[in-house]
Amino acid sequence: MLDAGVELLKEFQRRSGARGRFIVLYLGLRRMGPGLAALGSAEATASGEIEEYMDRLLTKRHRQEPLVVLTAPFGTTAAKGPYSARTGGIAPGNKYPTNIWRSHLGIQKGVGCPADPTVIADLLRQPARRLACPHLASDPDGQHLCSLAGTSYRGEEHSIWLRKTADGWQSVDLDQPAVYDDYLKPGGERIPIFPLIGVLYCGATDALPQRQAVGIPEFCADFRFGIEQVADLFDCDPVSPLNASILRLAGEGVVVGRPSSATIAQPPAESPGAFPGVPQPQPLPELSEPILLNSGVGAELAVAEDLARNGWEVSYRGSQSGMGYDLETAQDAERLYVEVKSSVGFTSPELTESEWRVAQEHGERFVLAIVDFYGSPQQALWYIRDPATNVTPGERPATIYRLPRAAIEPLSTDAEFL
Repeated sequence: MLDAGVELLKEFQRRSGARGRFIVLYLGLRRMGPGLAALGSAEATASGEIEEYMDRLLTKRHRQEPLVVLTAPFGTTAAKGPYSARTGGIAPGNKYPTNIWRSHLGIQKGVGCPADPTVIADLLRQPARRLACPHLASDPDGQHLCSLAGTSYRGEEHSIWLRKTADGWQSVDLDQPAVYDDYLKPGGERIPIFPLIGVLYCGATDALPQRQAVGIPEFCADFRFGIEQVADLFDCDPVSPLNASILRLAGEGVVVGRPSSATIAQPPAESPGAFPGVPQPQPLPELSEPILLNSGVGAELAVAEDLARNGWEVSYRGSQSGMGYDLETAQDAERLYVEVKSSVGFTSPELTESEWRVAQEHGERFVLAIVDFYGSPQQALWYIRDPATNVTPGERPATIYRLPRAAIEPLSTDAEFL
């Protein structure tokens, strides 16, 4: 998983020009959070503290010393591969101690700046950022020079994340778009979230919580993002090629969850169908243990349990091809036809041509059940009635009807209100 994730992120880097070390440095600073001194405060965070934390965050337990720190998580062409020694250690073949993080913090080719807090705050509101700095000068060769530090800028231009003080560093507000846009959206492309999660968490030390399963909600919590913030900043679509590659690998053996033991009401012996000649619904299937990465059946059972808890009798149609829905429910005189769509990330439901036709035929009685973050502790269920009337889908050549989240979220409800 780890090696595959690095290769996938390397492919993303080749396509987008992503600056991998700065991406993980940004994530590391977010992870440190309140442990970092704030811009303009009386405190400072020592360089060594940041460097040591970045080493811990990217140290992989299965590696042998000294090359244990994944300092090139987006791949590298170096013969030694993507791993380096810890800061201050000397890697085989090198003459000098490793100082990768220190150089990325600094002024010459990093994200540091020695200006006053008010100047830095103003620069982050300017489109030109550093190039608008009142302390910007030029050396005899015409190179940009920081007149406060007497240091020239080398290579690419960077945003400002940290203020340099006599005692260390102070962090700007890392939620400002001027801080992260050029890094998390290189060339307008978004980093695939699932390879990134695999690279960060596989073999991690105690710098990250030890879990059996990690998905988008856990990533959000650990790196202090909001769910919708991650949906905007990262590629969270499980079917996009780089995400799908790592999820296929995960599905070969990663346990992500088990259904609860709630009892599902089975249909009566005679259950009238919507049309004459429709076969009787089937009992709900039993899911073998453990559940592997989102087979679809587990999500159907989760929805069935949710409906049963809210007084619906539930029977199963998922095993009957051509029905166009997975569950049939009844409560008093009302009957609903429920199609379940799920994802290990944010679910953007796609309906086949037959499912869309059935949604149109049943109208108000057709319900789309959405399961976000399937198998995680943050698994969320919500429902849409009559999507064929209320949502204008986008079509793809395969004639799968994709319902935009922005269009369906305002229509969401809980099972008790169906």
